[in-house]
Amino acid sequence: MSTDAIFKKLDEGLKADPSVVKRVQGVYAFNITNADGSKSNWVVDLKNGNGSVTQGAGAADCTITIGGTDFADLMSGKLNGQQAFMGGKLKIAGNMMLAMKLSELTKSLNAAPKAAAPATAAAAPAAGAKADGLTAIFAQLENNAKADPSVTQRVNGSYKFAISGGASGDQTWLVSLKNGQAPSVKKGDGEADCTITMKEDDFMALMQGKIDGQNAFMQGKLKIKGNMGLAMKLGELVKQKSKL
Repeated sequence: MSTDAIFKKLDEGLKADPSVVKRVQGVYAFNITNADGSKSNWVVDLKNGNGSVTQGAGAADCTITIGGTDFADLMSGKLNGQQAFMGGKLKIAGNMMLAMKLSELTKSLNAAPKAAAPATAAAAPAAGAKADGLTAIFAQLENNAKADPSVTQRVNGSYKFAISGGASGDQTWLVSLKNGQAPSVKKGDGEADCTITMKEDDFMALMQGKIDGQNAFMQGKLKIKGNMGLAMKLGELVKQKSKL
C-alpha cells in the first residue's frame, strides 16, 4: 500500500472512531522518504476536535522520520516500533511519550472500511519462562548480556524493574547495560535511568513476546518513569531473553 493510501485509510479510520483523539492527545508529523526517492510530509492531529489527517509539513508534538517501505510495514504490523527505533529505521524528535502510542494509528488504520490486514501475531513465547519465575528470567538476561556485551553499546543505560503481584511478593531488579561497563543484573532497589513498573504476569508476558511494550503501555500494564528513550529499547531485553 502506498504512503498516500495509508494516510487516506488513517483518515477514514479516524472518522470511524474519533475516540482515538482522547487516548492519544497529541499531534504527529511524518517525514517519509519513499522507495523512488520522493519525500512526503503528513500531519496527524490526534489532539484537537475530532482529529485530522493532512498532507504537508506542520507543527507537531512528535516528529517521525521513516522510509516509505518501513512505514508501510509498521502500519501493517510487520515491523515492530521498538525494533524499528533500535535498528535506526525510525527516528523520533519531540515527545517520546507520544512515540509509545504509535500503535493507536494501527488501530485507526484497521478501523477504516476495507482496512489493511491486522497486525501479525506476536512471537511465540519462550518455553518454560513462566515456570522458572522472575529469578530465572533475570539470571538468563545477565548470562546472555555477558555473552553478548555489544548490547551495552545498543542500550547504554540502566533499568529498574518494580514488579508486583507475584506469588513470592513484590520484587525490584536492577539491570545495567551501560556502554563501557560490564553488564550487571541484581535483585534489590537502587538508582536507574528508567524505571519500569509492571505486574508479574504482565512482565512475564512481555518477556515471552505475548504482549508488545507499546500496547502494554497504552493499556496501563506498563508504567514508565525517567528516560523514555531507554523505554523504547526494551525490545533489546526481550532479544536477550529469547537467545536461550
